[in-house]
Formats: sequence, structure tokens, C-alpha cells
Amino acid sequence: DQYVDRVLEMLQMGHIQHSIVGSVEKRGISGGQKKRVNIGLELVADPDVLFLDEPTSGLDSTSSEIILAALKELSRLGRTIIMVIHQPRYSIFASMDNVIFLGAGGKTVYSGSPIDATDYFEMLGFYAPEGVNYADYFMDVIGGTIARANYPEFDTNELFKLWKEYVKYSKHPYFSMGAD
Repeated sequence: DQYVDRVLEMLQMGHIQHSIVGSVEKRGISGGQKKRVNIGLELVADPDVLFLDEPTSGLDSTSSEIILAALKELSRLGRTIIMVIHQPRYSIFASMDNVIFLGAGGKTVYSGSPIDATDYFEMLGFYAPEGVNYADYFMDVIGGTIARANYPEFDTNELFKLWKEYVKYSKHPYFSMGAD
């Protein structure tokens, strides 16, 4: 009971704990609250690793922040959390401990701190304009809609090769995990 109460508190769901979740026929709690209920159900099972597929999709920024703050708190308590997330606002992106960007074929083109990603992509010749959401910018680079400075013929498939070379010749922590 104490653990369930802790999860309710962490996900800011105490005020809805006795509410009907709802269905297509019967209105219940909001979409953001439903997502938090689903995450809460997984958490009370006390898994060692929590896998989440787009836990913030379709949510407003406030609901997304609530979910990510709870997940961050869990990670600080020793829980491993792995999630796929698309188009996060910058504050959510920057709060991640580690990000992995995948290119064509699911190959890694970057793995590491979201803050260090800026330096890495600038080293490659991709300079984000001031005020841009870096998460979106990096996805545009990987998608091929951003030109590489001084390389007009650049093919985004080269990003994988560049990452492998970077890992091979650097002290990057990803090196110990392999570059594939």
C-alpha cells in the first residue's frame, strides 16, 4: 500500500485514485491521466527495467513534464528507464541522462549526453541556429533536411560511419559498449 501511495504521489495522481478510468462508451479521466495510470500500473509491478514507447505522445507539455519528472525521480532511485520519445520539448530532451539517435536502418549515429550532442554535431559541421529546439534540429540532420557545412554532397548514411570513427578514436563511454 505504501509503494502504491508513493507511485500515486510521484505521478501526481492522488486526486484521481478513486476515479473511473473510462472507456469509449463512458467518459473518465483525461488522456494524460490515463497515460500516467498505465505507467503507474507498470511501476507497481516493481520492474528492474521499465520500457516505455512514446510515453508523452499526444500529451500537452505540462502532462509530459509531470511524466518525465516522475521517471527522472525513478531513475535517481536506481531504476533503469528506456523509452522511445519523439519531438520532445527542449527541457525534456535536456533532462535525459543519455540519448541515442538512430539513423537509417536503425544504426546509431550518436549516443551520449543530450548536451554533448550539440558539440558532436557541430564537430561534424552542423550548426544549429540560435533558439532552435536541438532535439528537432538533430532529427532534421539525421533525416537529411539540414545541409552539412562545406559538404554539399553529404549523404546522411555517412553519419553512422562518422559515429563509428568517433567512437573508435575517442574516449567516449559508448566505446566500451561497441559502436553497432
